[in-house]
Amino acid sequence: MEQNDSITVVKGVGEKTAEHLKRIGIETVNDMLCYFPKDYEEIEGIRNICDLEEEKVQAVECVISQLPKLKKVRALSILTVMAKDATGSMAVTWFRMPYLKNQLKMGIHYIFRGKVVRKNGCLQMEQPKILSKEEYLSTVGKWFPVYPLTKGITNKIIQKAVGEILAGCLLEEYLPVDVRKKYQLISYEKAVKQIHFPKGKERS
Repeated sequence: MEQNDSITVVKGVGEKTAEHLKRIGIETVNDMLCYFPKDYEEIEGIRNICDLEEEKVQAVECVISQLPKLKKVRALSILTVMAKDATGSMAVTWFRMPYLKNQLKMGIHYIFRGKVVRKNGCLQMEQPKILSKEEYLSTVGKWFPVYPLTKGITNKIIQKAVGEILAGCLLEEYLPVDVRKKYQLISYEKAVKQIHFPKGKERS
């Protein structure tokens, strides 16, 4: 894989995805590498329901306490369940994911991670991801990039594409070794990797 190659050489990027990426100026491998995150998301530890903060993305470990309820508002399907832990309860809502009604079981422990809001005086987590405890704990403390998006492109698509490029493309170094040594500069490849996938707040 070369930096000037079409973005379609990247595994998982087909013609349709390439068309969507073109709208945000990504046509080549190098364009993708230079499409830097607008922010970073730190994966924090699991919280108790009583400690959840409004308007933040957080994770809880809980059990479903009532059977899922599915309703439709015009063409929009809304699935809601009540979940609880030892400290409290909250509503959990998914939009356009009716199939979850048959997958979510009462009494089973789940890790839900999503944005917490307050509606009608009650806590509610919207559109959370469902993860195993092992899967979630393996990400705690890590930082993940958050990219500007366009229709048809998710953050996951860009993260995955950048990861594929960094794993399969040898990046050209722009500065001579003596210049980098003199000014204590890291390599271009390492700099790009750290921009997209930083190890944390501290400088590496």
